[in-house]
Amino acid sequence: MENYQIDNLDRGILDALMANARTAYAELAKQFSVSPGTIHVRVEKMKQAGIITGARIDVSPKQLGYDVGLLHRHYFKKRQRLSLRPSPAWKVWEEVTGGLLHHRPLQHLLLR
Repeated sequence: MENYQIDNLDRGILDALMANARTAYAELAKQFSVSPGTIHVRVEKMKQAGIITGARIDVSPKQLGYDVGLLHRHYFKKRQRLSLRPSPAWKVWEEVTGGLLHHRPLQHLLLR
């Protein structure tokens, strides 16, 4: 369904979902004077066409009591052969990758 053409209803749905991806289909249906089934079908078609590629929820690790992040830069002057031995995780990352490491807060690991 790669040639899906959006219309004004689709644009309205997209605008509403970009403002709040958690908006209920029933609420959108009321806003656009259509049935919730129509909203569902339209959203599914836009997903299949690759127009809607996902939705996300941002979690604040700090609000959950976590304050974790990492920004590290290390440069090697020349290629080196490294042997990995037991060490803190950040040191292993440094030895394996060399260069710049930048990680988002590790909320996906902390919330498991």
